[in-house]
Amino acid sequence: SIDFSRFNASNGVGSLSYKDDIALLWRPHPLIGAAIKSMRPQLWEQYQDLVDFYKKKEIGIYDDTADVDRAIIIADVYYGDASSLVTLCKAVNMPVMIQNSMMADAGSKIAG
Repeated sequence: SIDFSRFNASNGVGSLSYKDDIALLWRPHPLIGAAIKSMRPQLWEQYQDLVDFYKKKEIGIYDDTADVDRAIIIADVYYGDASSLVTLCKAVNMPVMIQNSMMADAGSKIAG
């Protein structure tokens, strides 16, 4: 089982990726590229740099395939956004931890 107490939500990838007993599987939404390009084009290069870094440093498994079943089969825990994958994970009794993208660092304010 995974000890979520050592998970740092503000730096999730960094805190989980270098643990010997954890393999991180990053499965971006199939439309993320198109969404960034059309809605936040200024972030496209930064996103691509993150993907490249993840792959080159072999931080985990980068799964951009169409086969969602494979991800469900090999994963032990789901951590991410609330999505249709959550329903699938719950159907196979997989623990689910939903990312809170609205968390703020101490002292910062979230615009409402």
